[in-house]
Amino acid sequence: KGEIVSLLGVSGGGKTTLFNVLSGISKPDSGRVLLNGNDITGKPGSVSYMLQKDLLLPYRKVIDNVTLPLVINKVSKKEAREQAEPLFKTFGLDGTQYKYPSQLSGGMRQRAALLRTYLSSNGVALLDEPFSALDTITKAVIHKWYLDVMQSIDLSTVFITHDIDEAILLSDRIYILADGVCSNEIKIDCPKPRTADFNLTDEFLNYKTKILLIFFSEGFFISFLVKLCREDLLSFSPLGHSAFSLNLILSSLSNSFLNTNKRYIAPKVQLSGSAMQAPK
Repeated sequence: KGEIVSLLGVSGGGKTTLFNVLSGISKPDSGRVLLNGNDITGKPGSVSYMLQKDLLLPYRKVIDNVTLPLVINKVSKKEAREQAEPLFKTFGLDGTQYKYPSQLSGGMRQRAALLRTYLSSNGVALLDEPFSALDTITKAVIHKWYLDVMQSIDLSTVFITHDIDEAILLSDRIYILADGVCSNEIKIDCPKPRTADFNLTDEFLNYKTKILLIFFSEGFFISFLVKLCREDLLSFSPLGHSAFSLNLILSSLSNSFLNTNKRYIAPKVQLSGSAMQAPK
């Protein structure tokens, strides 16, 4: 209870499908979903589900956005507001109650969306890359805030991410998901709240090394690395004049980061605009 569990893997690995099953949107081919001993298979509304976008309604004040799940469940508007009001300070939103979403920054909108998720959570929340749309600096601030607020609310969370650093920073446990199968479990045995320089510590780098080696051994590291390069590591000309070899990056990893003499050979990948294609 109160644990943060991350699902880490490449696109198409089954993370969103698993969330749809856990939330009751989809039914599994076999097996059941149990919450506190109760069968919630195929029963939407048993747990809360926060998507990548905040989905705040632009014509409703923030307090009426976050209380919308309560109102839908037949709680009166007055009672819903009274229930939500004390939590605005906890979630760093005090003073925004009667503003509209357009008056909030991206980070504040995500906080409001998380408060709405918490109010409808029944103790369990599914978060599908909730911070992926934020810029790097805002994301760092939100990460610190998120870890702080999770210390004060008793919310069990399952968290989808493609970001290895984010998974290590936020999680108590990480599951590597590929082709619909959780192939590895990694427990992050570091105390919370974690310090701002946690990602520079030996413990953090050891966990990151372990995860990268798992991706090597699972045989889909190249596609994962291509995704990281496309999203985070490289800037390139939209005219298609840039090219790079994955072998260069992998050799750097093997020589310095993974502390091994092995060389991992990969085909050159040509960048053209936003597309990345390996030659046949």
